[in-house]
Amino acid sequence: MAKFYDLFRDTREEYPVSTEVGAWAEARSLCGSSNATRKAEFPYEEPAFGRPYDGIENLRPETKAAVEAFRIKQSAPSLK
Repeated sequence: MAKFYDLFRDTREEYPVSTEVGAWAEARSLCGSSNATRKAEFPYEEPAFGRPYDGIENLRPETKAAVEAFRIKQSAPSLK
């Protein structure tokens, strides 16, 4: 059975935390606050559409080839 430790209070991992509901509730609250912080710091942005690497002048040759392949694929008619 896995042991869970509260590393803020027990950095030496000497006293395992109970795996009863209380420990899980605390873990869920920590995850929730972490997610809230991350979302505040990095808000959701819609996915970017358009030509990849647009405006970059010093692309490597293999990247230029990949961009050209992308353009060809985008201009091909759909087979739906």
